[in-house]
Amino acid sequence: MGKETMERGMVPSSRPRAGLFIAGCAVLLVMAIAHTAGSLQEPAPRDETERQLLELMTGYRMDLVGTQRSMMELFKGFSHSFSVASFGMALTGFMLAIGSVRDARVLRRVSIAYVVTLGFGLVISLTHWFIIPTSFIGAAMVLFAVSAVVEGRGAGVRTT
Repeated sequence: MGKETMERGMVPSSRPRAGLFIAGCAVLLVMAIAHTAGSLQEPAPRDETERQLLELMTGYRMDLVGTQRSMMELFKGFSHSFSVASFGMALTGFMLAIGSVRDARVLRRVSIAYVVTLGFGLVISLTHWFIIPTSFIGAAMVLFAVSAVVEGRGAGVRTT
């Protein structure tokens, strides 16, 4: 790698590609933003049954190891945790992929860890949620899986 390459800010050819890995991180980030935006909305109940359900979920408080919480507070807490976890995975991935010391082996290992994590999330999504989060999780999982195979080998892999 020559001095001229460094001065122009060009990426040295010895650095591994990470386009699919970065795309997977972008999908996770968009999912976190979309989920957060959706969870901040408070739609009006569509009928009397839904109004009663929301009233009970909001008004009935349970004792949870000395803390009073409603079902809606628990629901929103877990919902926000999903957004934070998605954002955290995206941020960690971006920091690794865009960082100055990028190692294909590390990105491959992180890709595999993300595939396993998102695989469990996909099973949960398929059995408990709906198409939008399932699509985001599935798309990110595929991008990280392909990244592990395609981008995780070849140029830029350190052997020491």
